Amino acid sequence: MIHKSFSFSLITMFLLFSSLLVFICCKNPSSSSGSETSNPTPIYTITFNSNGGAGTMASQSIQSGASANLNSNAVSAPSGEKFAGWTTSIVNCGKGYGDRDIFEMGSADVILYAVWVPTSMVTYIASNSIYISDYTTTQSGTFSIPCGINRICCQGFMDCNNINKIIIPASVDYISFRMAWYCPALTLYAVDPANIYYYSDANGVIYNKAKTEMVIMPDGFSGSYSILAGTTSIEDQACCGCSGLVDITIPSTVTTIGEDAFCDCGFTSISIPNGVITISTIAFSECGSLTSVSIPSSVISIGDGAFSNCKKLATITVASGNQYYMADASSVLYNKTQTKLIQAPGKISGTYSMPNTVVSIGDDAFYACSALIAISFSADITSIGAAAFCGTGLTSITIPSKVASIFAYTFEACPSLVSVTIPSNITNIGSMSFIGCTNLTTVRMQSSTPPSLISSSKAFDSEASGFKIYVPSASLSIYQSATGWNEYKSILESY
Repeated sequence: MIHKSFSFSLITMFLLFSSLLVFICCKNPSSSSGSETSNPTPIYTITFNSNGGAGTMASQSIQSGASANLNSNAVSAPSGEKFAGWTTSIVNCGKGYGDRDIFEMGSADVILYAVWVPTSMVTYIASNSIYISDYTTTQSGTFSIPCGINRICCQGFMDCNNINKIIIPASVDYISFRMAWYCPALTLYAVDPANIYYYSDANGVIYNKAKTEMVIMPDGFSGSYSILAGTTSIEDQACCGCSGLVDITIPSTVTTIGEDAFCDCGFTSISIPNGVITISTIAFSECGSLTSVSIPSSVISIGDGAFSNCKKLATITVASGNQYYMADASSVLYNKTQTKLIQAPGKISGTYSMPNTVVSIGDDAFYACSALIAISFSADITSIGAAAFCGTGLTSITIPSKVASIFAYTFEACPSLVSVTIPSNITNIGSMSFIGCTNLTTVRMQSSTPPSLISSSKAFDSEASGFKIYVPSASLSIYQSATGWNEYKSILESY
């Protein structure tokens, strides 16, 4: 016989245990037969701001993390302007979107602002940025780049003859080299102080925000200029076309002078400070008033044509301590071992004989040396660069026997050139290599196999009366039917 109190205790314990199981199951849905309802993905709203345009657009809703095409623009442009795209900010560097672009929704509501530009301005969208390029206008005075534009391409402004000031908004995060091309009245760039990428000084010259890179000087700058202390690089084409720049002071902090950085400037001499390591290709080309150049011992790299087409350049000197370069008594610039002829001064005249150590001549090496009438090549030379003798006063030329190719424009516009001998080692002749040689009457080919010559190359287009190309007699028909050469069939003759 079970005692009543003990029976009561068992019943109580059973009831407590059952309650505990119910409690645990309720707290842990995975142990129950039911399933919990998941939270829905949040939906956020895009609001379209007309930003001065006419009309309105309905908002667009997209789930967080989802992508969808933006609704087509339904806002009308202000007078004289066109729609360039949408931007997430007209104050800072917002992302750019084109009409109907795919938009990926984040975790908050978004406002997209319409970006309006002049109707003749070329714009496009790439990598979520709005670019402008190739803008030509007769507008005078100040031009303000619209807020929301992110990037300014090379030649973003072309032949804007009457604009004297360009205002760059905070939204711009990239400025290409030579953003304004042939804008002679332009004397000032003004960058919004809120721009986190660029800075403009009191002279209207643009630098990166840290002031370590000189980016661009306005075309119409006139007078002397001192590059900011602390600058380490002068970017490609930074001062190109600034013919009114008559004197430049480069700080010792500069290590790199970019390609075309000072082309067509107006200074008469340039002393490159010790500390510069690289002088890039055509860095000082076409400086018509430049008479002398001094290269310090720190320079270890000079690009081809660095001082080409400087017609008054008489003197190139290299510091004696420079371990990479030297200049000879005629101011012709070589690498230290004189295996490469890099640059002749524009004023070189008469006959020039290079040392037998030379195996290559750089691009533009004698470009526009109009007083050079004869050249004596090294016997071991194997390469003559593009445009190397363009615009010289040579009267006749025999290409060295070890040279394999004649590159484009190599002897272009040599008005005194009468005869050319091309050896059998030549396998390729580049486009326009002898074009504009107005007195060229004789080209003598020594190879029985026609060198490669592309169609419409204009390699031998000459205006001289009686111009002939002579080829080996056994190869006349081969030349007459070969690609490129068949265009000169009427002037091909055998010898």
